[in-house]
Amino acid sequence: MEGKKMTEKESLELITQMIQNSKKNLRLGNVNVLLLWGYLCAITALVVYVLILITGNPLWNWLWLAIPVIGFPVMHWLKKKEDKPVLTYTDKVLLAIWSNIGQYGIGISIIAAFYFDSMLLLLPIILLLCSLGVNITGSIINDSWMRNAAGCALAISVVMISHILFNPPELNFMYPAFAVCFIIMLIIPGHRLNRRHTKE
Repeated sequence: MEGKKMTEKESLELITQMIQNSKKNLRLGNVNVLLLWGYLCAITALVVYVLILITGNPLWNWLWLAIPVIGFPVMHWLKKKEDKPVLTYTDKVLLAIWSNIGQYGIGISIIAAFYFDSMLLLLPIILLLCSLGVNITGSIINDSWMRNAAGCALAISVVMISHILFNPPELNFMYPAFAVCFIIMLIIPGHRLNRRHTKE
């Protein structure tokens, strides 16, 4: 038996519902995923920056490991407190995208730390990966702020890489730039989604 064909209006309603569901599933209790990772990345960047400025010791870069060490257990704890959401196709796509970005980010970090013994390219490459993820996420959930912010962060990551290639090895300005990018890419959109959710 042939399935019932959807009208154009029903198709649009279904797509809108899937987008709204994906926005809702970005939340874990009163905190959403964007805020969790945004604050972790921005605060870690600023703490590492200040400690290196004070001590002149680049070993403080090992504090970057605090991001996955704190982030993944907190996410797991928040998910345990929540009812298991119904995942739509868009949710599964977002999950696959960010899983891959996370794996590549961790892999690049390990290579930079142990093989090259340098953090020089780590910040712009991580920023490049995350800005692509945020841009795709913004496109999927129809959030223009996220798309535009990701575009700015992408441009900043390219400037960072150019600076490294042509004006090495000054790195200090990259830490605050990295923090600012995560504020505009994840923290501001996270608070906007929370405010919109509260209104709804």
